Amino acid sequence: MNTGASFNTKNELVKATNFSNRKPFEASKHDLKLIKELEIINYEDIIDVDNPSIYNWYQIGDNKYNRFMYCPKTHTRRTQTMGEFYGDDVYILPMQRRSNV
Repeated sequence: MNTGASFNTKNELVKATNFSNRKPFEASKHDLKLIKELEIINYEDIIDVDNPSIYNWYQIGDNKYNRFMYCPKTHTRRTQTMGEFYGDDVYILPMQRRSNV
């Protein structure tokens, strides 16, 4: 069963679209500089983004609007999915009752 290729903060593999916080990638300042120089690819353009035999995705960055995903296996830098962007912080409003007024 293909569970995904992104690590969450519990070190579990999850699909890229799952709404959960991602495990940060630990790298030296020099390595981070090199990673940030890589071309960023849209996650929708990556074939088999959830295949753990190809990718292991980690989050780079701690600012909500300045994060991206990085795979040390393939040295690929990509955009986040909506689930990765929002993580566990998504709040879904309960359905509100419609009135027949």
